[in-house]
Amino acid sequence: MSKALYRLNIIIASIPLIASLIIFPFLPETIPHHFGSGGEPDAWAGKWSAYGILGLFLLPVISLVMFYLLNRLAPLMQEIAKDTGQNVSPNLGGYIVLLTVSIFLAAHIWILSLVLSNI
Repeated sequence: MSKALYRLNIIIASIPLIASLIIFPFLPETIPHHFGSGGEPDAWAGKWSAYGILGLFLLPVISLVMFYLLNRLAPLMQEIAKDTGQNVSPNLGGYIVLLTVSIFLAAHIWILSLVLSNI
């Protein structure tokens, strides 16, 4: 995997955590933590409760864990492709990581927009 693709992946994987850390101090003491149909909150929690902290920080942590795991698996995927005679791009693993962390980023942006629009 190229260094530029690796750096792009780590930046995208880190954005959700950085955004949560920036936004957290400015949130009110009670925040929505569950949303029903139509994006309306149907459960509220304290900012410092387990629900509040998990709601804002679980997905960013999962994004970083997935980044780490998929980066560790990328060379193995290349070896398997080479052993089976397939011709794949050396950046295939990096593109898979990019897609995965981008999905986590989009989901976290959506969650943050729901939280911030209902406070």
